[in-house]
Parts: sequence; structure tokens; C-alpha cells
Amino acid sequence: MADTNYAKLTFALPEDVNSDVLRLYSSDTEDGTYTQVGSDIDYQYGDTTYEFDIDTSKWYKIRFYNSEDDKLGPYSDPVDGGDWATNTEPFLAVSSLTDGAHFATLDDVYNYTNNSLTTDLASNTRVSNALRRARAIIDMRTAEIGVDRFTTSFETDTARKKYNASLRVIKEAEINFALGTIYKGLADEHLTDALNDEAKASSTTIGSTSITEDPGLLGGQAAGNFLALSDNYNAQAAALLSSLYPPTVQIQSEGYSDSIGLRGPIGPRG
Repeated sequence: MADTNYAKLTFALPEDVNSDVLRLYSSDTEDGTYTQVGSDIDYQYGDTTYEFDIDTSKWYKIRFYNSEDDKLGPYSDPVDGGDWATNTEPFLAVSSLTDGAHFATLDDVYNYTNNSLTTDLASNTRVSNALRRARAIIDMRTAEIGVDRFTTSFETDTARKKYNASLRVIKEAEINFALGTIYKGLADEHLTDALNDEAKASSTTIGSTSITEDPGLLGGQAAGNFLALSDNYNAQAAALLSSLYPPTVQIQSEGYSDSIGLRGPIGPRG
């Protein structure tokens, strides 16, 4: 009888942000034939864990699938099921050019707010959608300024340190863009509710004093607070990315002035 163990699987994010299925595979040996374990597992982009019962005598791999576009991602590196006996959270790196490196996760977004953003306020689905939008913005901006998020070769140690620092800045910007989207959505929802509730305002008379109970007013205040948070996070994201842009040199001559940006890829330079 197989020896099973309840375990938490941790893995890198898929490169395809529209991946919505996680598939688990097992084999008797590391280099053997891998077959799917059970049925497809619903997946939300940004999640990096899955809990299940493993057979400690098997080897395991995962693979992401985009059902809308019918695109199957690469296999992860194999992990020995026996490792769970001594390591409760083995990590599976997806074998691709990126390995999901330096992408923000669901937990990153919630934790960034010191847990003031909860799943009651913003569901995993809402955060996942916001992360996909943030990834699109980040990919576009980093392409504009020539940042390669997946460089592995450096001429000097200083270049490596600069590159790693830029990745941390990019990830934080991604989190801030996601939070800006989340709070803008919450603001829109509360504003809509406030407009609908204005017609429900009622008055209560106590003696000669009349007190108006206006649920729409409270909803409007909440919308304003959420909108302010959205603006703050978006501004912070923009400021973080602007710190990565190459500097400009002001050129002035008689009757003429202009700025020329010192363009070039940021990262692996000395």
C-alpha cells in the first residue's frame, strides 16, 4: 500500500497570465513517463500554492493550461514525493525562460497593505484580475525602457546588484498598480451604491429636531476614501517606474533648448 502524506505544493507563477488550469503529474521515477493525477484543477493567476495528498514513492511535475486559448505551458522540474517527509513545502520551478521570476503574487498584494486589504473586501478573483492588468502595464513599460527581467549574465558584481535592485522596484510597482486597480473598482462600486441609496434617505423626528438618515452619504464617503487610495497607489507605482528611466541631459544654446535622454537597457551594466 502506498505511503501518502498531506502536503502543500508551492510553485512559480506561469508566464501566461491567462492560465486558468493547473495539472499535476506523477511518475514512478524521475526520468519516467508522467501521467496526470486526477482531474484539472481550477487556477487563479497569482496563486502559488496547492494542497493535496501525495504518494511519497512518486515523482511529481505540474503544468499550467490556458483553456480559452487552448495553450499548454511547459512542465515544471520534477520533485521527489519523498522530500515532503522532511520538507513541508518543496518548490516546483516551471521550466521556461522566465520561471515566473519576480512576478507579484496574491499574497504579495494582500501583505503589502499590512492586511488592511482582506479577502472580504477584495476576493482572490478580484486581486487576480488586477494582477493580470498590472502585468500588462509592467511588461509594456519595461519594454519601453529596455529592462530585461530575465537576464542571467553580468559583467560585474555591481551590474548584478543594480539589476536585482531594479527587479525589486519593478515588482513593487506591479503590486501598487494592482492595488490602484482594486481600490478604483471598490470606489466605483460604492459610488454606484451611494447614488442608488440617495433616494432611500429618510428623516426621523425627535421633539422639534429632525434627523436625516442618508445611507447614500456614507457610501459616497467610502467611495471617496477608496478613490484616494487608488490615486495614491497608482502615483506610487508611477514614481517607482520613473526611477528606472534613464536620466536626461539638458542642452541649451542661444534661442534653442532641448532634452536628450540617455537611453539604454537598465540592468546588467557595470
